[in-house]
Amino acid sequence: AQHYRELGNSQMLISVRHTGMVHWEPGIITETSCAVNIGKYPFDTQVCDVRFLTWMHTNK
Repeated sequence: AQHYRELGNSQMLISVRHTGMVHWEPGIITETSCAVNIGKYPFDTQVCDVRFLTWMHTNK
């Protein structure tokens, strides 16, 4: 992703549950680009691979 920004505000980004679990789920709007080969236009097909990964931390 070339650009991103968080959604929400400072009061809504993190929730703390009665179990002690802290949950942070930032929303993002992202923009990316994809290389295009138009050598066989108009009979070509384009495929862009976009991957979103998750991450987490535990207290263990």
